[in-house]
Amino acid sequence: MNSPHLTKCINKALKNSDTKFKLTLSRNHIYIPYYYFILTTLNPDLSYMNIPEKADINQALLAFLKTTIVEKDVEILAQTPFRQLGVDSLSIIELVLFIERRFQVVIPEDELTPENLNSVESLTACTVRHLPK
Repeated sequence: MNSPHLTKCINKALKNSDTKFKLTLSRNHIYIPYYYFILTTLNPDLSYMNIPEKADINQALLAFLKTTIVEKDVEILAQTPFRQLGVDSLSIIELVLFIERRFQVVIPEDELTPENLNSVESLTACTVRHLPK
């Protein structure tokens, strides 16, 4: 596989990315875990990707909380602090991993602050800031 354009795109993605990831080359394949860096480099027009809206993220987080973490009879609002709901640190990690898997968004470590991890509303806002533009 000898494509100068692809090589140039990969190098550009690696250079512009502050996320460290492993690039694995095999005979006919390139394995890149954070594939959207390459997609955005190859085609900066992301209209073909299904980028979620803030309301979609908010709704998904609320549903995940209700079905996985919080008791069924607890009323959850987006503004309700996680502490008030009884959400512990391991559950917050579950929420962050849910976001990363569901929306293919990586939230950098320096963004995992108490302010961003206070409620569904604050976690949604943090997620929206890291969506592809």
